[in-house]
Amino acid sequence: MKLASWFKIAGLTLTLALGACTPADDAAPSSEDGAMETPASAEDVSTVPADEVVADAPLETPTPSAPVIGCAAFTEDKTNLQIAMADVIKAIDDGCLKGQIQFIDARSQLDYESGHIAGAIDVPFHSPKAHFDKLPTDKWLISYCECPNSEALQVANALVNDGGFTKVKYITEGLAAWRDHGKTLVNGADAGVGDY
Repeated sequence: MKLASWFKIAGLTLTLALGACTPADDAAPSSEDGAMETPASAEDVSTVPADEVVADAPLETPTPSAPVIGCAAFTEDKTNLQIAMADVIKAIDDGCLKGQIQFIDARSQLDYESGHIAGAIDVPFHSPKAHFDKLPTDKWLISYCECPNSEALQVANALVNDGGFTKVKYITEGLAAWRDHGKTLVNGADAGVGDY
């Protein structure tokens, strides 16, 4: 693809992406053949028919932020194990899953001891199967790690695929989101008591 053509498509992609975020009144006008018209401020940029853009550069529609729904976010769907910390916190605050949440710390033991959610069970991402026997089968197992989803996702997948657990979610934002909600951590090897 010629460099000039790429810039034309990139410009159109940017125009389409930005146009999706503005009211219809502000959308760029199009000609009768379906091509986007060049904005008055752009120089030496010709229009690219919409069908060329679709063929050469597929566009993804931005996903809007999901509303905080709390308990409704807890579904037994092994194709979608993600859950936002805001939904977990809302479920705890609402009390709708009282006594039904078990946090799983997917980090190493040293990281666990440096600070974890009270009551969390240490299930390091590198050896989750070795810890399956100490996990409840009747509670929601909510895994987390420090970084957003990496280790927590590995543990959640292992719980579902290797352990046969069905009530599994992993927190997408990481442990920092717990602290961002004003929640505290427990230090040391002792799990502490979490009333979730």
